[in-house]
Amino acid sequence: MNFKITLFVLGLCFLFPVDSFSKDVFSFDGRVDLEKEQIELKLDFLDRGMLFVKSARQEDSNLSVLLDIEHFKAFKFDISSEIKGLIEYSGKEKDTPDALLGRFWSDYTLLNYQPIRELTGHFEVKDQKLYLRSFSVGNVSFNGAVALVSPYNVDLAFNLSMIEMNDFIDFWMTDRPYDSGGLVSGTIGVAGNLNKIYLKGRLESHEGFIKKIRFNSLYLNVNGFYPNLEVFDSSIAEKEGLSFKFSGPIDLSDKENFKKQIKELTFMLDVKGSDSNAEWTIKKYNNEKGGSDTTELKYFLQNNPISGLLSNEGSGVLGVERRISF
Repeated sequence: MNFKITLFVLGLCFLFPVDSFSKDVFSFDGRVDLEKEQIELKLDFLDRGMLFVKSARQEDSNLSVLLDIEHFKAFKFDISSEIKGLIEYSGKEKDTPDALLGRFWSDYTLLNYQPIRELTGHFEVKDQKLYLRSFSVGNVSFNGAVALVSPYNVDLAFNLSMIEMNDFIDFWMTDRPYDSGGLVSGTIGVAGNLNKIYLKGRLESHEGFIKKIRFNSLYLNVNGFYPNLEVFDSSIAEKEGLSFKFSGPIDLSDKENFKKQIKELTFMLDVKGSDSNAEWTIKKYNNEKGGSDTTELKYFLQNNPISGLLSNEGSGVLGVERRISF
């Protein structure tokens, strides 16, 4: 029975990370009958919503689980759902972890009051590990394994498919001060143990914008031990035709200064075969009858090309000069 309680607690922590609870005061009431393996709990997080948890043994000796979520606020999301589960025993010894199989599914799921694709997934407990197979919810799917004994090693792979840019940024940044658009796709790998989590992500977005910056493509590569990650081999191609590479450190625990961290990344104009000079000039010639039309675009390297994204002031990074010869 202790194993089942551990499995239940790990499930809650997985659905709602520790950061979601760390600053909360909440009340709870209910009952736990260890002999009959029945749990009925109500957790009231005041202005952050409520959770109802219920589990009971069925006549066929399987265990049913219900998690009712009512407008629970995690990060910047309002979540409502009915998550149901069924735990089956595949072996003769019901109290051993390697005898458990199960599946979860949800109904009536709302994210910020909008319906999303429901949660589905199967799991298996074997060799003191919880294996997650073909889990998906909304535009995220994942699978992998979590150890059920200390130091609780994890090995998970997440696939993101066309997530709204605003939702993606809201997950990492508090009080986003500007609008954004586009869709984010890619993969995020999670490995290590609960005391030292290693993250590796490869993400991309096309035909989107972040505040004043409109881009044709955005590629982001990161890795490192949470919360300190390193951005590397990443690039953004603007609508105007300029492409930049960027890199540098990011501290995911410092969400309040996230936009400041973005500003401090190193940005370089991506021009193959060119030396790093004080400025580059891009010229376009139009030859017509009776004259020559030349447009020059000058980019000054000492300025951060993304400063316009983080400030209402002009970035001052691009000069335009038009020359007409007769």
